[in-house]
Amino acid sequence: MAELQPFNNIHDTKINSHCYSRIPFGADMVLLRQGINRLFVLNDTATFIWDEFLAGRSVHQIKDQLVEQYGIDRNTATADIETIVLQWKQDGLIGLMPDEKCKDYSGFYNQRFMASALQSDHIGDYRLGCFEFRICSDDVELKTHPEALLMHLRTDDAGAADPTKLDIVKNKAGYSLYQDGFKLADVGGIDHLICTLPYELAQIAATRLDWSVVLHGAAVSHGEACIVLPAPGGSGKTTLTAALVHGGLNYLSDDIVPVDKATSRAMPLPIPLAIKPGSWPVLEPYYPGLCDQSSYQRGDIQIRYLIPPRTESNPLPIRYLVFPSFRCGARAQLDPITGSQALRRLMDAEPLIRTPLNAEYAGNFIAWLEAIPAFECTYDSLDDAVKLIRPLLV
Repeated sequence: MAELQPFNNIHDTKINSHCYSRIPFGADMVLLRQGINRLFVLNDTATFIWDEFLAGRSVHQIKDQLVEQYGIDRNTATADIETIVLQWKQDGLIGLMPDEKCKDYSGFYNQRFMASALQSDHIGDYRLGCFEFRICSDDVELKTHPEALLMHLRTDDAGAADPTKLDIVKNKAGYSLYQDGFKLADVGGIDHLICTLPYELAQIAATRLDWSVVLHGAAVSHGEACIVLPAPGGSGKTTLTAALVHGGLNYLSDDIVPVDKATSRAMPLPIPLAIKPGSWPVLEPYYPGLCDQSSYQRGDIQIRYLIPPRTESNPLPIRYLVFPSFRCGARAQLDPITGSQALRRLMDAEPLIRTPLNAEYAGNFIAWLEAIPAFECTYDSLDDAVKLIRPLLV
């Protein structure tokens, strides 16, 4: 693959057109760069600047063209170019490709670890989506913790003759987590283990599915359809999801929403909802006693878990995408957004995309996205947000 040369400032910007594919998307343009698992959405101004660079024009020439094309002054034109080019470089659209943007995300992690012979006691059998697993541990003190966290996934009639075995083994530093004898992770104490286990289970379950993309967001349903709420971490989506479940919608997933490759349906992975301290008093009226529950240390913050009701759900069609936007003091409103706006926000939430990402995949992904109505939900009050979102399904 032809590689781009690094540049130190905007005047060094060079673009090798052979590294890119472009797809029209409404009034905007989507770019795909070889080796990067991300789609880049360019508005009309950014597209204009991109095409000027491709044509080999200098920054000074592009400034002149912007002034003429859009009727803006040269200072504004300079600021626009600098802002756009800097963003392109930070996102990996131009310049050298950062290692983290070139990882193979066809699976969540590499499971090639040294096998170990393990002897531990049976704790329980569980089902997460279509993934059936058995948790075992050699630590007597540990046995009540997974059961309390995963009680909504407990099953006494596991269909798999030989379910995946997850062993939790105590060691000097804390615990080790094994999948069928292969080490997945080393964790510290009980808190670290409890905070790691649900996400590890979701990761393993997702690797068993034939997904086209894994959206970073939450999903709720009613009847035979669902809403996905894509959002970056720390956006308040988990808190909003908890309120929507309290309001009568069914809980499907949080953080990890795989989309089935064949049917484009959301595949449920109902791990417990991890509630951060700022949301404890907010959700207490919905879930009395939340503030009195045990909390667990996750990094530098405390987490309390909401255990969702036991539900059985097949993959469901995604009726709407709703992008939550909490704004203190804002009036609650649900505003439609364009497909290209939805794509930009999906990329900001950092979904996992099958590799290799190519023009055919990108075209299919865009066609799928265009068919789903998308909204931004701006809110200050959870009650108001629930009143806006719930009627989309009920």
